[in-house]
Amino acid sequence: FPAIRYAAHDAAGKPGAAAAVAQRVHRAMLTLQSKPGQSSIPDAPTCDVLIVDRAVDVVAPVVHEFTYEAMVHDLLPVSKQGAYKYAIQTNAGAQNKEAVLGDGDPLWTELRYEHIAPVLNALAVKAKEFSDIGESARLTGEVRSIHWFPYDRVRV
Repeated sequence: FPAIRYAAHDAAGKPGAAAAVAQRVHRAMLTLQSKPGQSSIPDAPTCDVLIVDRAVDVVAPVVHEFTYEAMVHDLLPVSKQGAYKYAIQTNAGAQNKEAVLGDGDPLWTELRYEHIAPVLNALAVKAKEFSDIGESARLTGEVRSIHWFPYDRVRV
């Protein structure tokens, strides 16, 4: 089975999480090898398994995606169906809301694969546009002039 490679100690010199995970993986492989019919597993290492602690892993920031979609899934409790539930405070009290992030949301489909830096700028511009148009739209009823607003999901 594979050779298991890991850092035995963390940055502080104490036994790290990588060592504990490596030991569990090794025990699981020994258990697998001892099962009947598993004699075809070679004794010599066939590959390497590298187990790293993300606290000392310098490659992790390079490997992780920095898209809007990745950030949303990292930071918010989004269901497998793409639903995000949240609460807002209004003059009428607290209200529970749900946003569905999917192909039916034009803002989501426009921004989800973009790098987070330009997305934050784009969202700031769109929020300002919405805020600027918002007051006059409420007075005149002309909310449909905002091209990216999901009209089919909001009642005005």
